[in-house]
Amino acid sequence: MSLLFVGTYTESNAPAIIEGQELGKGIYIYQYDEELGVVKDKVLCIEMTNPSWISVYDGRIFAVSESEDAAILQEYEMIQRNEETALNLINKLVMKGSASCHIEINEKRKRLFLSDYGSGDLKVIDISKKDDLRVIQELHFIGKSIRADRQETSHIHSSNLYQERLFAADLGKDRIYVFDTSREYLKKKEELVSTAGAGPRHMAVLENRFNDQMLYVVNELNLSLSVYRNGKEIQTLSLLEKEDLKDKALAADICKSEDGYLYVSIRGSGEIRTFQVKDTGELEQLQVLELSEKGLRSICLDNSQKHLLVADQTSGMIQSFLRKEDGTLRKGIPLVHVPAAVKVLIAR
Repeated sequence: MSLLFVGTYTESNAPAIIEGQELGKGIYIYQYDEELGVVKDKVLCIEMTNPSWISVYDGRIFAVSESEDAAILQEYEMIQRNEETALNLINKLVMKGSASCHIEINEKRKRLFLSDYGSGDLKVIDISKKDDLRVIQELHFIGKSIRADRQETSHIHSSNLYQERLFAADLGKDRIYVFDTSREYLKKKEELVSTAGAGPRHMAVLENRFNDQMLYVVNELNLSLSVYRNGKEIQTLSLLEKEDLKDKALAADICKSEDGYLYVSIRGSGEIRTFQVKDTGELEQLQVLELSEKGLRSICLDNSQKHLLVADQTSGMIQSFLRKEDGTLRKGIPLVHVPAAVKVLIAR
């Protein structure tokens, strides 16, 4: 049995909240059956403000509290007795910055990388000791690109760790910064330049069969998926097929499977797209699955790799999609309704 964590927006001024929409209360936790891809009846709700990203490490839960007033990270201790789960708040770190939206954890070096969308910051936090979070480095980025409404300044949207390298996506400046993480402090190695107006949001990294480092970037604003091999862009795929959705759709999330497939969610069009990773690392689109729900956000594979879980912010529906042998998805099954759901995560 695993645990399903769902992060929600709790305030009416949070991004993409519709007037009158039911809001969440914080972090919801369900017991999750990996084999069947279903949740049990028991639910635990931990109240906190706008936990839009959650990560689990060493029995501890880290969650951002996405706020325009500060950069806020909360640490919980997970206590499990038999089938009962409880979370105890053991630390709340309030820092300069705003709109923290993503967490990446370096388990080897016991570091947490915090992305601040609003203030354009990337923070490095020492998590080696429980209940003793320490900011050891803060990088601030300044820049802009061609979209005046969304790219008026740098917006660090996410980071992705692969071996000793950390990739950080700057949606505002159309850059991806690459850092060496082998020492105490991050050292920038290079910058990858995205197409002007692309808006890099979330990423996935893997190696192809020739041991080339492959970076896959979902670009929110121009609805594209960029493929980089050893730092050079080799392929760009459009995620927009219906021109009438050009001003309504936004690329949202990406996740990779252990057997060589990528999945991408798109807000506005309500699409889940399946791609196969070829030997060279380039992508081939296999499936476009259009859902009735249009507010798609976070997606994740469960630990069994049998099911893809999808959160819809507008309807609050969490769905489970069974993966076929060829990587494509069967019709979704409703799992549970969680108001203003923006993050799904499976943990043992």
